[in-house]
Amino acid sequence: MAKIGNKRSPWVACIFILGLIVILCLCGSVLVLGSGTYLYSSGTISINDIIKIVNLGPSELQIVNLSEGDIEVNLIYFDENDGETSHIQSKNLSPYDIKTLRSISPGSYQLEIIVSNGMPSSDVCDLKIKGGSFYSIAVLPEGIIIALDGKKVTSINDVNMATSSLCN
Repeated sequence: MAKIGNKRSPWVACIFILGLIVILCLCGSVLVLGSGTYLYSSGTISINDIIKIVNLGPSELQIVNLSEGDIEVNLIYFDENDGETSHIQSKNLSPYDIKTLRSISPGSYQLEIIVSNGMPSSDVCDLKIKGGSFYSIAVLPEGIIIALDGKKVTSINDVNMATSSLCN
């Protein structure tokens, strides 16, 4: 007589696979957290580095006025979903002033620089700001330059606000 084997329920295999997936996820999480803790405690990586990696956290724009006249800097948020704009921050700078626009959330912005004496001419830049970014802007008598911290510059066109790829 042939012996008929017990049939296993299909749920047993499903529960086994699900348990295996949970264990692998927990092991992966422990590995990532352990590595991150080690890198942070050894000074290899900082909180700002982590924020840049995950594109979260506030960004900053530092403006230096090296021109001979007063300037006004306006940062305007542009909501791409409904096309609405809202004024976020504004700064007035006298010659040789340095000011920083802080706590800027990731998104699309219009940076407007108005130069009172016309040297250099006023300019507008459409920026797509990612989290944790740091932009440096300098207003010189010859023109306005913009740079993103960590972005390699290969020519003057990379930093000239009128031709920079940072300004869409």
